[in-house]
Amino acid sequence: EVVATIIQGDVLLSPYLYVFSLFQHLQYLPVIYVAFYFLVLIEFFEKGHLWNWVLFLTPWMGVYAAASLSILVIILAVVGIFIAQIILIKKNKKGLALFLILLQIIPFMLYLPLVQSTSTYSQKFSQEHEILKDIKGEKSEEKIIEALPNNIQARYYYWSFYGKGIFESPKIFLFGHQSRPDRNKYPSAHNYYLDLLYNFGALSIFPFIYLIGLTIRKSWKCFKAGLLTPSMLMLIAMVGFFVFADNSFKVSFRQPYPGMTMFFLWGVLLTR
Repeated sequence: EVVATIIQGDVLLSPYLYVFSLFQHLQYLPVIYVAFYFLVLIEFFEKGHLWNWVLFLTPWMGVYAAASLSILVIILAVVGIFIAQIILIKKNKKGLALFLILLQIIPFMLYLPLVQSTSTYSQKFSQEHEILKDIKGEKSEEKIIEALPNNIQARYYYWSFYGKGIFESPKIFLFGHQSRPDRNKYPSAHNYYLDLLYNFGALSIFPFIYLIGLTIRKSWKCFKAGLLTPSMLMLIAMVGFFVFADNSFKVSFRQPYPGMTMFFLWGVLLTR
């Protein structure tokens, strides 16, 4: 995908790979691919030729993260790098740990200025948003919101609408709304749990509360028993990011391919 993007003269990731195209190539897929990269990084450590392939892919993943135009992808990459560093240092591989982090960060930093020069980057991170142009006032809260980047302002607007809609009546709180909002004005809650509560009510959130509680409890028991392997630690971090970070700012669980992948990895973690 990175090679195809460069050949086509683009800076941000291109969905067109000549033989086929990618769906949701900017916001949703990069989180999945970066997570898989770090899972493979730890799984294939000390596995000879497979590890060499991982090292070959590392600088490309640095460029890929920059070209994705996603703060969540960058945060996920930082989490993955941090955990990988801990694992490698504990295995007395300090030199390899340093080499690996340089192999990721240098291509990222070299490519990032190209991304920042695009109009899409300016629109996403500017402080003027079409939706919020008419929302003016003297309240300190509004002044704070207006000072935030474009994409955060938009999320605040959507979160406010969906959050207020949940508490319109006891019936709506329990069972959700019968009709969906105008998708032209409110395309998404930009938070999977808010979206779930708005459309299906509080009863629909209980399975998630149970699953999250079960995952935390099993992970803690595994840690206390001394059974936490490096690959399992990375898997816990990736699934935790999906559950607590990615779906708090997007609706990844609702999307076909990212949702299936995330639930699959969550199932793998619970099984292990």
